[in-house]
Amino acid sequence: MTIGKFRQCIQPSRQTVTYILTTADMTNKIDAARCQRLTKQKTMAQGMLTRIQHFIEAGEHKINEIQVRFDKLSDIFNRYDTAQSELELSDDTDHSGDRELFENQYYVVEARFHELLHSVVEPPLSRHSSTHSSL
Repeated sequence: MTIGKFRQCIQPSRQTVTYILTTADMTNKIDAARCQRLTKQKTMAQGMLTRIQHFIEAGEHKINEIQVRFDKLSDIFNRYDTAQSELELSDDTDHSGDRELFENQYYVVEARFHELLHSVVEPPLSRHSSTHSSL
């Protein structure tokens, strides 16, 4: 096996440096430039999710504004998941903490969107209304 040189992959969110050994036999490893692109894509998705979270936490909005942002939510998850999965498959570093943080934030945001959208579409039933008629 021919051993090549080590390359750095800096992940700013974790402030760690990953060294990727490049060899002719290790084709599943990614180069430093690809690692940086994936990390940047992941960071961009995290930023998009945070901006949407700030939007819904800011208060009252028109239903159309809420729906448009909700419609983008799955795209943000897919962007993050694609980049994160490739990073996870490319080295032996434990990336589960990053994924867990993102997924927790994502599901909180998604649940809040459902609350906002369904409260407008399906108002809660009043406790005082009755299906029985009085005689």
